[in-house]
Amino acid sequence: MILADERPELGARIRDLRRACALSQLELAALAGVSARHLSFVENGRSRPSRKVLLRLAEGLGAAPDLRDSLLVKAGYAPLADPAGPPAVRTAVAEYVAGVDGAGGSAAAAGRRVLERAPRTAVSALVLAGGGPGTAATSAAAALASRLGLRGVAAFGVEAGCGGFLYGLATATGLIASGAAGRVLLIGAHRDAGGALLLRAGVPAEPGAVVRVALGGSGEPDASGSPLVVAGRLHDASREVLRTAGWAPGDLALSAAHTCAHDAPAVLDPLAVRLRVPAARRHNASGPPCPAALPLLLADTVAAAPGSRVLLAAGSGAAWGAAALRWPPSRP
Repeated sequence: MILADERPELGARIRDLRRACALSQLELAALAGVSARHLSFVENGRSRPSRKVLLRLAEGLGAAPDLRDSLLVKAGYAPLADPAGPPAVRTAVAEYVAGVDGAGGSAAAAGRRVLERAPRTAVSALVLAGGGPGTAATSAAAALASRLGLRGVAAFGVEAGCGGFLYGLATATGLIASGAAGRVLLIGAHRDAGGALLLRAGVPAEPGAVVRVALGGSGEPDASGSPLVVAGRLHDASREVLRTAGWAPGDLALSAAHTCAHDAPAVLDPLAVRLRVPAARRHNASGPPCPAALPLLLADTVAAAPGSRVLLAAGSGAAWGAAALRWPPSRP
């Protein structure tokens, strides 16, 4: 039985999750098969949703099993999860974003700026994008971890050119989803520029959630491709993450793309046209700083509202990718 004074707390939680998903009351009500009036009553604590309606609301919000069960318990219902069953899959959530470019800019500087907002003991892994090929990338990551005072954490590098940051993001997301790491410091670096994200475990509806990542590769070591080919690769990866996330281009608050291709405008301009993202919401970067470009864009552009929908795309040559995420709640 739900107590009267618990209803506002449940309703406020549903309202906050709905806003984080950038859904109107009418949109969420339609997904749950109820009227907007009934949803309004639920959110302000005047009505208790049935178990069936609450499950449909949770589904419409994209709630992970642990969040869904939390809502059920808060409403006085039994959870669905089997306590003896496997743990729920966790979503990576970006807590903080920082970028440092130009004089004094470096991977270490960006990492320190993020760690100023989080204790070093909370970080269990460091992923460095752009540290160099093969063992050099891992050696650079280990040296960076030491400089940042991260003792005993897993540290390794990912080398994939312009697409390196997205490859690193996919790797960090996998570490968190598998339970191998609780918090991952992801740094994209290139010479005197660095961009960093601190990721933790969370749920898909939260601000900062990494909703989808799509990666691609040509399989040819030196396949730069024509600008139209590269634009097509980025477009396909972008459409894939939008499709699997259930987002439309018009839903995006920000679209950020990067390539270091020789003729970058010939890549980024066709990409923007094909994605049909309004010009005011597009932010492109060309040339170096390669793996640092996207986190620098995230850190330096005018902030979108927390939880709003963001599309990232980057790559050229043999590696590329795209990601759908929600705007992080705060930045150092």
